[in-house]
Amino acid sequence: MITADILGERARITPDSVVLLYAFLVRRPGSQITADELVAFLGNRLSKIKLPKRFIFVEALPRNVYGKVLKNELRATLAATPVERNTR
Repeated sequence: MITADILGERARITPDSVVLLYAFLVRRPGSQITADELVAFLGNRLSKIKLPKRFIFVEALPRNVYGKVLKNELRATLAATPVERNTR
């Protein structure tokens, strides 16, 4: 990975208690890492609640002129991305 960002969203089913995590990842050139490999690697290192619900691979993270990641654009990407793999 070159860069990654995590986006937390309250679950629509139980908005008061559950926050779902989504990982947006930029692969290194030539890398073929998959969501399954990440789950296998992170599953032993993170508690289940900290493991992202989905891994979304993007070409680049959207940033503003100051270099901060634009979370609203990540949310739009999340809404437009079909569900490929649930990690839980």
